[in-house]
Amino acid sequence: MNGYDFDDTIYKGNSFRRFFLFCLVRLPYLIVLLPVQIVCALLRACHAINHQQFLSAMNWFVYLVPKRKWFVGKFWDKEIARIKPWYLAQQRSDDIVVSASPRYEVQEICNRLGIATLIATETDNPSHPHNGVYCYEMQKVVRYKQQFGDTPLETYYSDSVTDIPMFMLAKRGYYVDGNNVVLYYENGKQVCQINEKKAQKVKKRNGLN
Repeated sequence: MNGYDFDDTIYKGNSFRRFFLFCLVRLPYLIVLLPVQIVCALLRACHAINHQQFLSAMNWFVYLVPKRKWFVGKFWDKEIARIKPWYLAQQRSDDIVVSASPRYEVQEICNRLGIATLIATETDNPSHPHNGVYCYEMQKVVRYKQQFGDTPLETYYSDSVTDIPMFMLAKRGYYVDGNNVVLYYENGKQVCQINEKKAQKVKKRNGLN
């Protein structure tokens, strides 16, 4: 079984950000939220709010989107072309996607691609994550084990060192930079250095050696 992050890994770009822009073009009144989002981005950059608080604030706009499922479907009609060819060439029937993005946004494209298993941020309503926890960093491992127990994960692919917990869980962890894929972890051990300063912070934050 192979695992994949979604945004900037098998999909070119940040799908959540692009979904907001997609909605903004069609629902111009959403522009009233831009100042709030800019302030939240600045607060996040200054570490005044944590990542979870930042993502929750970014998700507020969904409250103002009517017929959300229709908008999500139309979005993926256009954006499915941004799925990376290297992933499609190696796709398997037992692939799983583990993403911090909300399920309401990513489930549709997984269905279209034939990806049966999606682990994502669950939402009781558009802006409040289930149990207040985003599927991010170590929470990805927690959610994976809740669903699969000790079932081994052959590989995990991601564009971000924040996924070090998942890289360490898999037999082989691959770092994705555009269409370049580099072996980063093997059997829980780091085999090359990538964005090492940030990687050390992720390890410390998640209690990893």
